[in-house]
Amino acid sequence: MRRNFALPLTLFLLAALLATAGWGQTMHPLFPLLDEQGGNVLLSNTPVSAPRTCGQCHDAAYIAANSTQGHANQVEDYGPPYLRLKRSALPAGDGKTDNSGMNCFLCHFPNSNNRARQAALASSRSEWAAAATLEGSGIVQKSGERWLYQRSAFNPAGELLPQYAQMQDPQNEQCGYCHGQVHTQNKIPLLLEAGMPEQWSTFTTGQVISPQRISESGLNLAGKEALNRPWDIHSERLLKCVSCHFALNNPAHQQADPAKQPGHLSYSPRRLDIRDYLHRPSHILAGSTSAEAGEESAAASPMRRCEGCHDFNKAHTWLPFKARHASSLTCEACHIPQIYAPAAAVIDLTGAEPVVHFRGGDGSADAIHKVVSGYQPIILPRQERSGGVRLAPFNLITTWEYRIGAQGEARRLLGEVHPYGIHHGVAHGGFVVRDCQACHDRSSILSGTLPLGPGRPEAPLQLWDAASGIIPAGRIIANGEEAHFKARPEEAGFYLLGHSTVAWVQWLGAAVLLLTLAGIILHALLRIRANRRSHPGESPARLVYMYEAYERYWHWLQAIVIIGLILTGLTIHAPGRFAWLSFAAAVRIHNVLAALLLFNAFLSLFYHFASGKIRSYLPEPSGFFSQMFSQGRYYISGIFKGEPHPFEKSLQKKLNPLQKVTYLVILNLLLPLQIITGILIAGAQIWPGLSARLGGLGFLVPFHSLLAWFFAAFLILHIYLTTTGHTPLASIKAMISGWEKVAVHPEDK
Repeated sequence: MRRNFALPLTLFLLAALLATAGWGQTMHPLFPLLDEQGGNVLLSNTPVSAPRTCGQCHDAAYIAANSTQGHANQVEDYGPPYLRLKRSALPAGDGKTDNSGMNCFLCHFPNSNNRARQAALASSRSEWAAAATLEGSGIVQKSGERWLYQRSAFNPAGELLPQYAQMQDPQNEQCGYCHGQVHTQNKIPLLLEAGMPEQWSTFTTGQVISPQRISESGLNLAGKEALNRPWDIHSERLLKCVSCHFALNNPAHQQADPAKQPGHLSYSPRRLDIRDYLHRPSHILAGSTSAEAGEESAAASPMRRCEGCHDFNKAHTWLPFKARHASSLTCEACHIPQIYAPAAAVIDLTGAEPVVHFRGGDGSADAIHKVVSGYQPIILPRQERSGGVRLAPFNLITTWEYRIGAQGEARRLLGEVHPYGIHHGVAHGGFVVRDCQACHDRSSILSGTLPLGPGRPEAPLQLWDAASGIIPAGRIIANGEEAHFKARPEEAGFYLLGHSTVAWVQWLGAAVLLLTLAGIILHALLRIRANRRSHPGESPARLVYMYEAYERYWHWLQAIVIIGLILTGLTIHAPGRFAWLSFAAAVRIHNVLAALLLFNAFLSLFYHFASGKIRSYLPEPSGFFSQMFSQGRYYISGIFKGEPHPFEKSLQKKLNPLQKVTYLVILNLLLPLQIITGILIAGAQIWPGLSARLGGLGFLVPFHSLLAWFFAAFLILHIYLTTTGHTPLASIKAMISGWEKVAVHPEDK
């Protein structure tokens, strides 16, 4: 007789599905609640111990020792540095911890009660905090300053009934108990509470985790009707916090040895035994490199950052120089352009109770109940775990407190500015920064100014320690009782085209150009005054086919390219002042013109060597300096007196001695240097090491810019000297037609 297994199997799967959907993600075995001594709390009526209870199956000592978030029962310390959680001492190897240790129920219980936990922690009965976490679940009931266990929630063996023993992975709301405002009820407008110190990520940065549209929130937010975007795109996509902040030894995220890895797999969860993981799960939930995560174990690998899920190259087709941008900017720098909630700005600890001033509102503690404006984060250099430095968004909080000086010195008032990294509130679409000039301009967001709130003129205000991993690239600007922080990414080695400048380079270049213009104007005025439009003393002239077709092509292409390079270069270096092109278009055109210049230079070099015409550019060895002197005297004096040109122009001698020296310097020194520095600047993302060894962009770009100033001065001088022929336009006409009227000296007839 054949048995039909379909019905029992269906019922089993249905039961599993219902259990998972109704009470959590796992079918957890039944377990009793144990007190600190390991006894059943139903018998002792003493506070429950989470380490003892969960330690029946899990290695509580290992979890506590490998945890940054596990000590959830520890009272938060809001003294300096004010918002960092105070870490309790690691438990002993036998797994015993006191009741101020970790609280497994807070994160893994479906209906954990954080407010009751906090109330217990704030009271004199903090040992009941773990039990208070279960308030409202039907397991415990508050009675005075203690909690009574409800026997109806337990079976005769003293174990929690199945409907109460449903442990789960941490949900976003549970992470939000400590780490920020989480809102998942889309039909109820999101509201914020004044202060919010327990949700320190929202308190310090204004970050809100919610799929709800900002325009649909309950905040009195300025211009919120236009903010048709979720508070965070990942929340809208229903991602959980533990999707990125995962247990590092979870088999699903374990990176196996590449040498032992099958060729078709990037990782294999089969490499680990799930039983070992459940016994000893790591709770060092990988965090970011920021001021708040400085205590994280160095052995822990970085968390799953944006790059772990998103392909940067595929998603940013519009962005040029991707590798350079990816190495210099974090994703958050562009994808978190604005924070739309209040955040702490100043915490005054000089009184009996901390006084908090907020940014993003009117500055008062109840700013969130009034008009909320939000704020633009400051962009600061952050030291990456890989060793590089990238720019990321931060909020700055100033703390004022009295410090006792060394060796019995009197206490003194001290203000410190602390950075808090912003990682959530990721935008998409039209809300992200996509305008190149947002960074590549003198008014760049990378050199933004962030108010530090009310200052204390009589007390020093100092920046954070660079050991935090956040480089204090900027300076404090004090203006009366107000203080601001002005970011200066150049102090961290960043050179931003269109934004960064080297003052002496610009002054020197401008001085060379202005002196050239002044000399030309003076020379032209003297020529006009001398009224020497004709040269009666000169020899008769003759027409000579002076310039072949290729020479004319090369000349005009070179002229157009150089002028184009100068104009686009002006936009690149000062897009706000010279906005005839967008910054991105200027960069593209500049690169194309540079390629044409390089091509034309090599083509010209081949032509002059192959034809032998390179000799016309080489100075004559004998009498060269006297010839230069004669030519210089002619431009300084002789041209005003109507004297003939000291040297007759011919097919073999197209350039006078001064022109030969000028072209020798231009073609053999300035042009190669300009090309080489340009290639190194454009290729900084391809050869970052080579560019760095040669001084980096902070040296290459100013040097390239200085050479451009010299080229501009030469171009103006060259154009003016073409007017010194028989007529002001004679030389230009000759370069168009190829024919030029050349003076014939009497001795050459």
